Amino acid sequence: MSNQPESPYEAPTTQIDPQAAGPDPRGSRWAGFGLYWLISVGGGFASMFAAGLLSRLFWSPGALYLLATAAPWLAILILGIWFLGKGKSRTAQGLLFGFLSQIGLAVLFVAACFGIIAMNGGLGGMH
Repeated sequence: MSNQPESPYEAPTTQIDPQAAGPDPRGSRWAGFGLYWLISVGGGFASMFAAGLLSRLFWSPGALYLLATAAPWLAILILGIWFLGKGKSRTAQGLLFGFLSQIGLAVLFVAACFGIIAMNGGLGGMH
């Protein structure tokens, strides 16, 4: 029996199983989004610890201090490029969406701070 319907008003008889194909070889946007926030938060705590340790060990840590604080951002950038190179474009998009969500949160927090200042009559009467 063929897959062709008997009349133009009938659906084909073959059912397509979406799970049969397996996971998308381009990766997952949710995995990239979660990975971004994991690296951003976890790496942020680790870089704060490393920067504090470097400032205690050295009189003027300079470039080491900058590298320790920039490490999570560099890791996310390198990971995104690596995912693109491996053909995991959707996972790299998830990393980008995580970055955009962090910018969105920053804008919301700044707006909330301005709202709090405006509702309290300014900065202590300094208009």
